[in-house]
Amino acid sequence: HVVVRMKYICVNLILVHFILNTVYGLYEDQVGDKDWHQSHVGHVTWLSFDYVSSGRRKVLLATEGGVIAAVNAGPGTIAWRRELEKNGVAAVLHHRSSLLTVSGNEFLTIRSWDLDTGLLKWEIPTNVAIATKNSLNSQWRPGGVLATLAGNKNDYLV
Repeated sequence: HVVVRMKYICVNLILVHFILNTVYGLYEDQVGDKDWHQSHVGHVTWLSFDYVSSGRRKVLLATEGGVIAAVNAGPGTIAWRRELEKNGVAAVLHHRSSLLTVSGNEFLTIRSWDLDTGLLKWEIPTNVAIATKNSLNSQWRPGGVLATLAGNKNDYLV
């Protein structure tokens, strides 16, 4: 009777050992890669295809929630994602290796973004109120891009 009880205890210990060895955790370098978090960009209001900036084709987009992002065209993964002001992006311009956005809370700000990394290159605050309906027009000049906010008396050479 003691032998049966010892076998029962040994079998239970072996089962507990195998069950505990199958529990896995995440290492610090795996966070964001192998966890359950999902990044979404939202409802798309503007998009453009980028073939120039790097070897990978990207789809550049802006959403009604104030997000701009680049999605790798092949696998569909998010290359980069940036959140701007919550009231959305007023205007977006993509030409060659430049991505310009116009957004803001009270007054509009023109920003230039790096297409490969999504890092901010520069920004220009304007005195144009967000309440004004604006559109961003552009014209390529030898010194850069002439950005014109429609409904505004100032032009910005960027």
